[in-house]
Amino acid sequence: MTNRKTTKPTTKPPFGIRKSSTRGTVTLSHVSALIPLILLAVALYLGPSGAWNAFEGLKSYVQSSRPSIDRYSILEHFANGTMNFDISTTPLPISASSVILKSILSNKKDSVPKSLQHLVGQSTVNVNTVRYIDQQDPEFGLTALHLAHQSGDAEAIKFLESLGAKLDVQDSVGRLPSNLSFTNFIKNSKKWARQAGRTCDIPVVDVKSEADFSEIKRLVGEGEPVLMKNAMKFLVNANELAAIQIQDLVEKYGSSHVTVGEVPYANVFRLPHDISTLRDYYVHHVQNKSEHPLYIFQKHSQMTEAGLTALGDLVSRAFPTPSLICPVEYGSTGSDSIHFYLGAKNSGAPFHIHADAANLVVRGSKRWLMYPPLQALYSQKHVYRWLQEDYKDMREEDKPLECIQGPGDVIYVPFDWSHAVLNEEDGTYGYALELLNRREVMWSLPRFHRKC
Repeated sequence: MTNRKTTKPTTKPPFGIRKSSTRGTVTLSHVSALIPLILLAVALYLGPSGAWNAFEGLKSYVQSSRPSIDRYSILEHFANGTMNFDISTTPLPISASSVILKSILSNKKDSVPKSLQHLVGQSTVNVNTVRYIDQQDPEFGLTALHLAHQSGDAEAIKFLESLGAKLDVQDSVGRLPSNLSFTNFIKNSKKWARQAGRTCDIPVVDVKSEADFSEIKRLVGEGEPVLMKNAMKFLVNANELAAIQIQDLVEKYGSSHVTVGEVPYANVFRLPHDISTLRDYYVHHVQNKSEHPLYIFQKHSQMTEAGLTALGDLVSRAFPTPSLICPVEYGSTGSDSIHFYLGAKNSGAPFHIHADAANLVVRGSKRWLMYPPLQALYSQKHVYRWLQEDYKDMREEDKPLECIQGPGDVIYVPFDWSHAVLNEEDGTYGYALELLNRREVMWSLPRFHRKC
């Protein structure tokens, strides 16, 4: 589980819906005619700097008088982008479409998006021309309705459909808006796994040659989790990885300080944790069983070097990069996001979410529990206790996807897919690398227009 304070870049921009003022509330538009007189009076009394400070204070007061958001909704983002209070000539808002149309009809070309500048100079314009309800982002083909389904926001879906949003628009990998909710993914994936005679509920690619990387690339592109069996054999430093022994790592890096807890980053969740050395942890929690198995999930530039090389090689050859997933060499996204992990049997990580990630087991094995974003859990409860206390009483349809990851296997976890892991063997060791997904952070939109 990655420390969320260090995750780069953030994928959720700040928002603040501007709601219409209620009757009797002072707004900037109400006092705009009086501002010159107010400033003149204050300037005579306090001087120019005092007048400016008074104006800033007045503006802050008016802005703070607008009601604040009491719950999170993608619909509020739409409202923030489609209503404008500042340009209106009255205390009432006007639509963003109206703002653009006014610029078109008044020949203000610099205020008009390039895609609409051909309309400048016309005397009459169809309003739907500027609404772009079904506009798709230029690279990945996502519409607003895709994003609404991805967020599971019923209000936003209803709002967009009422405006005439099309239900059958496919994105660049053929997904309809409704596909992004992954509503039936657990049920269908489990059914297909049983039909194929597999115990792993998520899609599996048994890597027997580099030709199998194309199927991995397709699944990653469609945003589905995937188990890549025996993928380590085909990585650039496969022999180096296969030769790793836990005892050798403890001998070489035993004096390194590590944070030990029941869950990764226990200090962030204000849970009991300890600063130990790798050697002491190995002796007391791996070689000798403890009542409550503790876990190491740690950054360490030297210990993770082999893992970064291996997973970076896999990303460059088996993932859609750089069009979708940025290569690990991009900025510091690789070196700042790679962790090694080490744990005894029944240690592990509770349910959590983060950016796209690739996880390689070098020694031992892990049991994975996984939910799509709209069914996601986030927990601080030790995964072993969750299985004992919560899992056993769950209805079958409410249980997560499950999969066993063995030595040499890699698992890809898509953005915001909730997952928990339980180490199945003593001395389970491997690497976890978070990845930058351009589609998920909306880098294809003109306002960002960033490539890896």
